[in-house]
Amino acid sequence: MKKNIVIPCMGCEKLLGQLCTLAILHLKRANPSKITLEPSISQIAAGEYKESILGDNTIALNGCAIQCVNKILNQRKIKPNLIISIPKIIKDIKLPQKGQATLDYQDHEAVKSISNQILSQIEVFLEKSQNMETKPENKVEFNPEYSQFLEAEFSKFHFKVPVNDKNLFFNWNEAWAYHIGEGKFFIGITDYLQTKLADILICELPKIGDKIDQFEAVANIESSKTVNEVLTPFSGEVLAVNHELEEYPEWINEDPYLKGWIVLVKCPNYKEEIDDLMNPYQYFEFLEEKIKEEGLQY
Repeated sequence: MKKNIVIPCMGCEKLLGQLCTLAILHLKRANPSKITLEPSISQIAAGEYKESILGDNTIALNGCAIQCVNKILNQRKIKPNLIISIPKIIKDIKLPQKGQATLDYQDHEAVKSISNQILSQIEVFLEKSQNMETKPENKVEFNPEYSQFLEAEFSKFHFKVPVNDKNLFFNWNEAWAYHIGEGKFFIGITDYLQTKLADILICELPKIGDKIDQFEAVANIESSKTVNEVLTPFSGEVLAVNHELEEYPEWINEDPYLKGWIVLVKCPNYKEEIDDLMNPYQYFEFLEEKIKEEGLQY
C-alpha cells in the first residue's frame, strides 16, 4: 500500500511557516494512519531517502509563494504527486492579528481549519487517483498539421512557433488554440511561456463539461518558479482534458504544441471570437517585440 508522505515547509521564523508546521502536526496527530512526515525536507535536501519514497504519494506543502519545498524536490528530481499551498488555503481563514510574529494558544482554531483543508485536499487527490486507476479512459489524440516552425532567439533561448494558416490561433496571454473542425479546439501554452515558467510540476485541469468564457482561466500550472493561469483563447465547453499531464506535467515543457496540449473545448461562437486573436505570423511578430521589450528572466 502506498504511503502518503507530506513534506511541509519548515520556515518557522515566519508566521505562515509556523502555521504550516503546526497544521501538519495537528493533522498527523488526528490521522496517524493517513499520512507520514518522514522523510523531512531537510533529509531530502541532504540527498537522503530518494529511492525509498519512489512509488509512494509525495505531497508538497508550501508555506509561502517562494515554494521552497517544490524547489528542493525539483533539485533532487522528485516529482510531487500533489502540491498544496498554504497562502491559497488561508484566504478564507481568520488569521492572527497583523504585526503578530508568532502564534499563541488562541490561534488553535486557525491551525485546526488549515489542517482540515489540507486533509480535504489530500482526500480529494486520493479519491481522484483511485478513480483513474479503476476507470477505463477514452484517450483523445491530438494530431496537428504544422507546415513549418518560425524560430526566434534571445540570449541562450530558442523559441519555436508552429504554423498552420487556417487552424492555429494565439492570444496575448501566451496560449494557443488549434481548430479541428466543428468549433472544437485543442488548447495549450506557447513555447515562450513554458520556458519562462521553468520546470512545470503540476497542471490543474478543469472538469469535463465545465463552461468557460473567452480569456478565462481554463487550467492552472504550478512550476518551480510560480503559479500561472492558462487563459483560453476561445469560450465554450470542456470536452476533454489531457490526463497524461497529471502524471507527466513536464510534457508541457518538452512539447508544448503537441504532447503538452491541455484541454479540448467546443466553442459555438468561434467565428466571432477569432477577431480577437492572432494567426501564427502575427503572434511571431508579437513575440519578437515582446522579447526585445521584456527580455526573459530565467
